[in-house]
Amino acid sequence: YLAQAIYFILKFQKIYITVKKDDAKKFMSKWVLYVIAGVIVYELSFSLLMISTENLRIYDSLFSIIFTILLGIIGIKNDEILLEMQLNEKLNKVFCENKGRKRKSKIPLNRQHEIVEEIKRLIKEEKLFLNPGLQLKNFARKLVIPEKELSIIINDRMGKNFNEFINEHRIREALNLLNDETIKIREIPEVVGFYSRSSFNSAFKKFTGKTPSEYRNSIG
Repeated sequence: YLAQAIYFILKFQKIYITVKKDDAKKFMSKWVLYVIAGVIVYELSFSLLMISTENLRIYDSLFSIIFTILLGIIGIKNDEILLEMQLNEKLNKVFCENKGRKRKSKIPLNRQHEIVEEIKRLIKEEKLFLNPGLQLKNFARKLVIPEKELSIIINDRMGKNFNEFINEHRIREALNLLNDETIKIREIPEVVGFYSRSSFNSAFKKFTGKTPSEYRNSIG
């Protein structure tokens, strides 16, 4: 029983830690200590005390019943663990399936190529990315295609979503401005199309691996 109990406890603890890492210590609380202590006392009693064969059977049966009931209570109280594990497994399966299922545009490939070239032209000539309120629907209207289709094309043909695509051009513009030391860093976010300095700093760091100040110092 000692080996079985310890195996059960360690196995159950491992499962719980996997499911609820933050609550692992709470799970290994008083009831675990009680179970271990009870099993140890039971085993030691046969080693240290002289118990007749008849009484041994009685004690053994009684302990088995108590231990089974105790484990049943523990299982009932913690059945949400198993439920959560099943839910997590199903959610992960759905997530992986959705991730692997790539949406395809209904627009012909040659037309998709034309749309990509038109987007590049609008970016280069009109610099639409400088508008802080720019949204995907603005591009969709100009190109006269459904917003959803445009989103799919940008993802498939450019390997990034719309926000990443626009922010990349904003950061490229910011890099040019940072080369001019007469322009203050705090003025750049608004100039290149960011609503706030924090969002600018975050996008800049993601694109260059440096903060705007670090970049300016590196070219100075």
